[in-house]
Amino acid sequence: MTSDDNIMSRHNFKCEESISSLNVKYNQCNSMLVFWNKNQIFIYDNLKFPNPNYSKYILPQYHIHDLLVYNNYIVCLDINGSVHIISLKFKNTNVLIRNMFSPLEQNVIAICNFTPETILFLKQMSDNCLLSIHKVNSELQPEKKILLSVSTENFCTKNIQTKCILKTCGLSLNNFNEIKSLFHSNENILYTNHNLLLITFDRMTIYGAVFNNQTEQISLQKIYLCPSLICNIEVNPNDLQIVVALNIGTIIKFNLNTKEHYKIHLNTAIHKMIVMKDTLIYTDGLTMWRANLNNDGKFKRYFARQVYDFVIIGDQIICTTFMNIIYSFSVEDYKHNHHYDKSHILADIILSNSECLNQIFEEIENNSKIAKKIKEEETYISCIALANRLDIMNEVFQTNINVYTNYDEVQKAHSDMILTEKLKEYFEIDTILLSVELSITTVHHTIKNILTNLVENLRIYTTLSSGNQILKTVTIKVREYLKTVKYLIPLKSKLNRVNVNIKLVVKLPGVHDKRDCVYTVLYTKNVLLTAEHFIKIHKDSRTICLKQPNKTLQKLVQESSEVLHGNLFNIHTANFINNHYSFYVKLPNDYKEIFKNETYCKNKVQKETYEYLSSQYNSDEFLKSKSKLNLEIGDSKIVVEVVNDGFSEPLLKISGGNMSIGYDIRNFFAKILYDENNSIKHEVNHTFYTTVENLQKTIKNYIFGSFEDFTLVFEQFERNIIGGLPF
Repeated sequence: MTSDDNIMSRHNFKCEESISSLNVKYNQCNSMLVFWNKNQIFIYDNLKFPNPNYSKYILPQYHIHDLLVYNNYIVCLDINGSVHIISLKFKNTNVLIRNMFSPLEQNVIAICNFTPETILFLKQMSDNCLLSIHKVNSELQPEKKILLSVSTENFCTKNIQTKCILKTCGLSLNNFNEIKSLFHSNENILYTNHNLLLITFDRMTIYGAVFNNQTEQISLQKIYLCPSLICNIEVNPNDLQIVVALNIGTIIKFNLNTKEHYKIHLNTAIHKMIVMKDTLIYTDGLTMWRANLNNDGKFKRYFARQVYDFVIIGDQIICTTFMNIIYSFSVEDYKHNHHYDKSHILADIILSNSECLNQIFEEIENNSKIAKKIKEEETYISCIALANRLDIMNEVFQTNINVYTNYDEVQKAHSDMILTEKLKEYFEIDTILLSVELSITTVHHTIKNILTNLVENLRIYTTLSSGNQILKTVTIKVREYLKTVKYLIPLKSKLNRVNVNIKLVVKLPGVHDKRDCVYTVLYTKNVLLTAEHFIKIHKDSRTICLKQPNKTLQKLVQESSEVLHGNLFNIHTANFINNHYSFYVKLPNDYKEIFKNETYCKNKVQKETYEYLSSQYNSDEFLKSKSKLNLEIGDSKIVVEVVNDGFSEPLLKISGGNMSIGYDIRNFFAKILYDENNSIKHEVNHTFYTTVENLQKTIKNYIFGSFEDFTLVFEQFERNIIGGLPF
């Protein structure tokens, strides 16, 4: 046939009704062509060009995974492993048929043609497989079942339907005798109808077996392990030749009787392949080619493009494209011939020294691993170096801690926070809430790389302590790039001073053994929360709690003792007399204006505490020494008042039973009065020096006196010396 005749034999049309790319199947017995995708089936009894029309249009109520065509039936395997059968024994043409019948078989992995009248199913049964032969009729009548022994290590259960390829073909008696030893078969040669079975569960390893009509159980034997994913397997039963097409564009041919194999490297990848005598027709989804199986390096290209699937009918090729165009053309209708000239070298020649190439690839892979290891070690070394530069890390990280008395205040101030304890612990009585915020202010690319690469090994350790007692330790795992981390810690205790220690710790693997980890403190911060942060705010609340308040443990023990031993003991609660200490701050002349200036106190404590204190010490009664400011901190009460007798300079007096708390509150007010007001001139009255000399003599006289004597001297020292000095 000439090239002009080939062009004249070209035909094409577009299937407008198709919603996706079409596969194609051909039945030689009735010359029926079936085009299908997972949602539609188009049946053509005969392609009559130029305007062929389908005779039947079927819309299944399931998604098709594979399809086989028989004389009067179409067998469909859906994506759920169920098998459906569609009868073609109806005479109406161009009709829409909705297949709604229930499936006849389930748990089916793959299907393939066995004989013109029977079909072979591969079914999954727990950890084993079952070969089931059925006669193709309206009921798919079972004829034979064969147990297939498969080891669990080779049986791929994940997405097995998309990875499994099942092939079978009949064997002559001579061919069976040649290969039965390969499969360790004990089949009796007196039986006929021997068959070859080929299976791959993962598109990498090919297994095989032989069986006949009397076989009850077969064991798969490993035939070949492919270096890449398998696209298709073709079997020629006459010479026991198997052709395996790999997606990467390589053909592997091997004979079962000689166990010899060789490779053919094509010019492109393989999407679909069909063997026709000694030639190979294939497509990569973009172009379509024909090549000889003798590896002569000659490739012939067809004109069709974007080919999705195709079949060969005699000397004609019927193919579908991704654009739903269906072509019909001659197998000899080439666009042009591709012959490699002397400047092209066959791949087999280049890859002849496979051992050398494998070694080169291994060295490249090892170098990549070494480069990755060096990059990791660079990160570890930089991390250790930065851990010893706290001056740099203090500029990178910023810590902010606030104290709240109830959870509602936290929600108003922060939109999202990490809760370190159960939610109920944040609402218990006498619970204070510590809000901790760790953020990055300035980020250098080196520090950013460290925090990004080691994010899985970063932990934030927070230790809360009061005096020598550790109150609580909290660990926060950093789950993403550390930019800002906010977390909330509840403390159920009456506290007046808390030390917060924050450490950003990174876990580094050991040098000789990765299990021997090295913990490095990348950043550390100590924050001391003094008494002013724990001032209790008393507000009128409209909330009525119906729950009875819980009694203390001491009260419960007392009541129990009175019930059991009330007639024997007189139990009473002892009242302890606490010592009283006073601290003084010299008030500047404009102290009333300083107190009314909101900027001084706003940054010292949280908003609610600031608003409460500001409203109290800005009242006229307090400033005119007509009222006192009573503060409750932990179990202690502190009284703040302005002492102004009209003769001496005014003083701010802080008194209470706890010396430490009184000292903290004294410093708090002193910072408000002096630290934020730089315009004050620090002057000392000349009488101050006389007072110091007189008090020095008094201290010498009482140095070995009682504690009561000391308290008197302490009161004089605080009022006359400390109260006379500007802070």
